[in-house]
Amino acid sequence: MPFWYSENIYPAIFSKKTVESGNTADFVNKNLDKQSVIMAQPGYAYELIYLTQNKVIGLPPFSKDLPYFIEHYDVDYVVFGRYYTSSKYFYSKDTIEYIKNNRQKFRLIRTIKEDYTRFFNPNDNAARDEVYIYKIIR
Repeated sequence: MPFWYSENIYPAIFSKKTVESGNTADFVNKNLDKQSVIMAQPGYAYELIYLTQNKVIGLPPFSKDLPYFIEHYDVDYVVFGRYYTSSKYFYSKDTIEYIKNNRQKFRLIRTIKEDYTRFFNPNDNAARDEVYIYKIIR
């Protein structure tokens, strides 16, 4: 037990909650209807689930699956970011390229700057991000 205390100086009941994508969640909470369904790229979905009251589902990895999910879940917005798309993991890259290249179906409504320097080294690519919110045009 003394070893645990020496390595974990803050008991769980006193630990501070730390979350990412706060600026994106603030935008969603202030500007999107609570009934809007959001499709979010892995890495952003769980933050939006935690920080908003909207329904959030995952962005499929392949664009061929996108129309089905949009129709089936009545999705209104798509959220993805630079970090998880092109700087680190390349999650759902095919789907994101499809969204960017189909302006008749998807309209960029906001680019949001996120600062993750509380979590990452300020010199790391992950320390700052751009998150993109697209409205689905019906």
